[in-house]
Amino acid sequence: MKPATGILASPCPRILVVDDVESLRWLLVKVLRRVGYIVDMAGDGCGALRKIRESRWDAVILDMELPDMTGLELYEQIRREDADAALPVVFITGRPEYYRARCLSLVPEALMLAKPFDAEQLVSQLEHCLGARPLKADLPAVNSGLGWPRS
Repeated sequence: MKPATGILASPCPRILVVDDVESLRWLLVKVLRRVGYIVDMAGDGCGALRKIRESRWDAVILDMELPDMTGLELYEQIRREDADAALPVVFITGRPEYYRARCLSLVPEALMLAKPFDAEQLVSQLEHCLGARPLKADLPAVNSGLGWPRS
């Protein structure tokens, strides 16, 4: 497993969405593709590890509560398998008060979004962790066109 470090793995950033809620995975994929990212998804930690081992990713959107492990356990597994990996992760959770301190103690550079969030927040976090220029997109239109929950 050798994710890209420092530069993007492809001209269009490749994002892996990991969440056990299928409807949310599909919504995130739809939003991110409309904005211009290349996106794939996994519904659990084992599936995510398999995809990370098989392909290069520029960032991962990672739910904190998966059926087979926590988001932090998956993050630690990724780091154990490739200590040099600089794969950026945006953690998402419906329980930020529970996970924020745990996450920041283990991953000081962690980016975390509390559910529900909107497309603008998500894309802003991805751009931040990728160190990328904003992609051209009318995010308010993406939000409203998809019925995205507003915070």
